[in-house]
Amino acid sequence: RFPHQFQPGLAPRFLVAMASERTGLLKAGPGRAPGAGTFGVPEGLTTAEALVRLKEDGTNTLEPPPKEGILRIFVRQMQSVIFLLTSIAAVASYSLGDKYKAAILVF
Repeated sequence: RFPHQFQPGLAPRFLVAMASERTGLLKAGPGRAPGAGTFGVPEGLTTAEALVRLKEDGTNTLEPPPKEGILRIFVRQMQSVIFLLTSIAAVASYSLGDKYKAAILVF
């Protein structure tokens, strides 16, 4: 191992020191231990607040995207550079008399 390589999951000491100097995020504050992050336990939602928000706003989920039709998929694929190059190669092969290669490029 080279000395400049880091172990996965471990921040090098100089990066931790630099982050704490610049942002102050790793300094201890009231109700926080050093390195505990930006929010202490008292600053989060209580169970009652979470239940009220769940009742008012609903679950934190996204609606599924709309189904895409076959024609729209085909048009989107035709706009691809690879599709256009393959089509040009198929037309060129067919016009030069190589119908077998043109059929392979098309299908």
